[in-house]
Amino acid sequence: IRLDYNYPPAAGDIDAPGSYGYDVIYRVVPGLTFDMAQSGMMTYQVQQRFGEAIKWLEAKGVCGITGDCGFMMAFQPFARDVATVPVFMSSMLQSPLISVAFDKYDKVLILTANSKTLEPQKQVLMNECGFDVDD
Repeated sequence: IRLDYNYPPAAGDIDAPGSYGYDVIYRVVPGLTFDMAQSGMMTYQVQQRFGEAIKWLEAKGVCGITGDCGFMMAFQPFARDVATVPVFMSSMLQSPLISVAFDKYDKVLILTANSKTLEPQKQVLMNECGFDVDD
């Protein structure tokens, strides 16, 4: 699932098809902006398009769905409810796995486009990703 923006992705970027040794199918959700992802809230119309994008990807035969923006973690519950294949809307969903690989007192660095907009989503991280950024 892609945000509704257009940029030339660099090699290795999630939005660069050549980054993978296998076919990747992309679907942009019209109206799903970076600002919307940062807010963690979709409008009703965008949410409908988001659901349609998931169904479209499944109809294409995908075996899993992910998002191209870490802030899409807030959309994990909706995507999980709509999809019939595994859904990983954000790389932040890997946080519990990463946290158990280290001592509980070790620190893990989270790189984000904007730490101020990640702050309001701390509860989403805890509820959906099982990860407390203050722990």
